[in-house]
Amino acid sequence: MKYGKNPLVNRSYMKNIIEILRWIAVPIAAIAGMFILYWIGRFVVGRLIDPTVINISYYISRFFVELFPGAGFVLCGSFMAPKHQGIVSIVLAVVFCCFSLLSSLFAYNSDSFSYVEIVYILIGCVGAIYSTRLIYNIEKEQK
Repeated sequence: MKYGKNPLVNRSYMKNIIEILRWIAVPIAAIAGMFILYWIGRFVVGRLIDPTVINISYYISRFFVELFPGAGFVLCGSFMAPKHQGIVSIVLAVVFCCFSLLSSLFAYNSDSFSYVEIVYILIGCVGAIYSTRLIYNIEKEQK
């Protein structure tokens, strides 16, 4: 058996396998990035801001806590993609915004509905859209 005929040794075969695994890992990385950034933000805000006192610093910190999950979803997912990060970031931003708006519809039908929560959901969508623009600019500079 020649060296180039063995599929386990062939570099292009292994490269294709790694690329397929990275495509499979895109949604997993996106969800993990979203949750990690959300919980880091909650931890930092919980340590710095007293949640019993509602003032402007509470709303500013809550703004950033809600901004980071959308950004983390798009950034982590698109950086995991082996190719076409710009297109992947657009798709991830659309998916994030659709799920966020769908969750706002469920929140609207609940008893504990608050219009402030809708604003927080929209802030998450802004984070996702801004991250898409950031990745598009990075991909544009690399070409």
